[in-house]
Amino acid sequence: MVEAITFQTIFQFLQTISIMVGISYYILNLRNSQKTRETSLALQFYSNITRKEFWKTWSNVIYTQEYNSFDEWAEKYATNDPEASSDLFTVMQIFVGAGVMLKKKIVDPKELFEYLPHITLPMTYLKVKPFIEGMRTHYNDPEFGKSFEYLYNEAEKLYPDLNLERASYFLPDSEP
Repeated sequence: MVEAITFQTIFQFLQTISIMVGISYYILNLRNSQKTRETSLALQFYSNITRKEFWKTWSNVIYTQEYNSFDEWAEKYATNDPEASSDLFTVMQIFVGAGVMLKKKIVDPKELFEYLPHITLPMTYLKVKPFIEGMRTHYNDPEFGKSFEYLYNEAEKLYPDLNLERASYFLPDSEP
């Protein structure tokens, strides 16, 4: 004959197992939600950089804006060409946003860089680098563009064989 204590012990054991299964399910669900969120954010980034409007804007920044310093950019574009200013900030914000997601570990670096044409990031960063450095100095804002810089540096670490500096060869007025 089975004693009441044995039933209690079996019942407590089953309760413990049930709680552990529930906790495991919850943890797996959280991990899955995190991965889904990462993928969603990466796809939103991809969606932004696959729009024709983005590439027109990007091309305007890369191929029509000519400057070697912040002061030169400000003189040519800041007040004289609001469209150029808008284009530059639009392009920068796409890459700054990607850098923030990467820095905060919201997205996996490899997944993010899968969506980004490898030459686009360094071309853009090298083009706007004088602007970023000038903004930091001019407005005494050392954090300006840091997330974009972080994104570029992470790409260099992840893809050391790409020689990202070579992207400058594709920029106007660059020497191979």
